[in-house]
Amino acid sequence: MFAQALAAAGRGVCLVTDHARFDLTELVVNAPEGALTVPLYAGWDRSHYACDAIRSYVEGLRAYCEERLEVFPGMATP
Repeated sequence: MFAQALAAAGRGVCLVTDHARFDLTELVVNAPEGALTVPLYAGWDRSHYACDAIRSYVEGLRAYCEERLEVFPGMATP
């Protein structure tokens, strides 16, 4: 959020994975290989005492991300 505030004030630029705030705009960053993406991975030990709780949390996070996913012009749908 701090980087976004500085950019909005005209004191620099920032590249963050959060949703835009402070009247900044979101954009697709194109690299030679295609649009820049940030994959999310989760892993844990199956014998961990909280394995079921971790799995539930990760599944909830995945559902939240899929629900909030926005497709921008120039970016293919996943």
